[in-house]
Amino acid sequence: MLGFLSCLLFLVGISDCLEDDSSNNITCPNPPADNATYPLQFGSMTGSYYFAARINSDNEDFIDFKLSGQAKGWVAVGFSATRAMSANDVFGCKKDSSGSTVYALDTWNPTKHYASNVLDGSQNGVCQYHTEYTNGRINCVFSHYIHVINEGQDYDLNQSLYRIYSALSDKGGPHLEHLHKHSFTPSMTSKKSNIIDDINNNGTSGTPIWPRKILLKCHGIFMITSWLLLATSGIFFAAWMKPVLPNGEWFIAHRILMIVSLFVGMLGFMLPFIANAQYVVPGFLYFSGLTAAHFVIGVIVMTLQIANPIIALCRCKPDSKRRWIFVLIHGHLTGYIVLLLALVNIGIGISLLLQGNIALIIYIILVILYLMIQVGVFVATTAFAYRYGNGEDKKELLHSLFKYMYYFKKDPLDTGFPMEAKICEDPEEEKLVKSNEVSETELKAKFRLCGWGSIILQMLFLSLTITVFVAIIAVSK
Repeated sequence: MLGFLSCLLFLVGISDCLEDDSSNNITCPNPPADNATYPLQFGSMTGSYYFAARINSDNEDFIDFKLSGQAKGWVAVGFSATRAMSANDVFGCKKDSSGSTVYALDTWNPTKHYASNVLDGSQNGVCQYHTEYTNGRINCVFSHYIHVINEGQDYDLNQSLYRIYSALSDKGGPHLEHLHKHSFTPSMTSKKSNIIDDINNNGTSGTPIWPRKILLKCHGIFMITSWLLLATSGIFFAAWMKPVLPNGEWFIAHRILMIVSLFVGMLGFMLPFIANAQYVVPGFLYFSGLTAAHFVIGVIVMTLQIANPIIALCRCKPDSKRRWIFVLIHGHLTGYIVLLLALVNIGIGISLLLQGNIALIIYIILVILYLMIQVGVFVATTAFAYRYGNGEDKKELLHSLFKYMYYFKKDPLDTGFPMEAKICEDPEEEKLVKSNEVSETELKAKFRLCGWGSIILQMLFLSLTITVFVAIIAVSK
């Protein structure tokens, strides 16, 4: 009797071992057909990121996944029970750094979002079918077991979870190694949903994606408009248009352009915070490398852009002995510095948003051309003003040319230049000078024509520049 019981217990033990072994050695189903339909999709096959899912037709305990992305390292989709970038189940397709072979992997984010994830203890349940890396793009098709295999490193996919899309990186590595931190900020569904229900309902069970990319594109367009079009034009009026627009038109144009630039810039500044309101980590922004630099410079630029109009409200009278202090602070220490920072930050933003060097190179070339046009217009208007201006106009012109010397004079009404009108002792010479003088009305008309012609030329170039970049941003993936 005891022998019989011993044999029975032995057989039960073997049975349990076999069951445990079978749970850790999942048999892969047949792969999906090349023309199989994937009801749940995100992105496009030609875009920077594409995800698709379907229930495997051979075994309903598996989900077929299709991932594709413009990346040199890996592309992935994640599942999370919370909005924190930790304790996430991540399925990725990774290119081996030693070649062009792509592997499907099951990984787990155990800690904070800035730490690299880890491979699951077992890659069992991941069935790789088709992988390739061509023209800088990773493509792969694989199946994944729905239920938990590695306790503490897997989610049961038959439950409501957040999904993390657009996760990719240009940094690969050896096959059996974790996925390095993503190069670009991923997006997350705005609420939890069951992926199986979404597949069965053709992806219509309500998992709206926060329009992060669109909002960031709008941010770029607003900032380019604020600085490249409005602010640069406003600064141009204040810096160089005084001699050719002597009746204050330059100040009206400067004030209108800078006020509009401020409001457009403030709206553009708010958009990244709105875009990242549904981000996958706590807080608004993801700090890493150029992203952190872009954010910090952006805050500095926005602060100075708001402060400068306040400084302008505190200006002293034009004939005050301390006027040079206001001009120095408002125009040069704040105005030109914030413009330089803004132009640099737009370049960083273009590099981050468009994920390439071509657009950045185009931007740098256009900025250089713009500066050359500024110099050319300034030289032309200066020569025009000096050619047609009388003695006082020429003094005013030299004030604008040598303004730094003018700032530190004790008497603000002192020109600082020995340009008093020459007394003609010869009557014939005096008649000749008077015959060559231009009437005041004609002079003002010429000045206005030259000034507005210059600004129209500049605005046409800037409008063309903005049109080019709006088109580039709009069509970017």
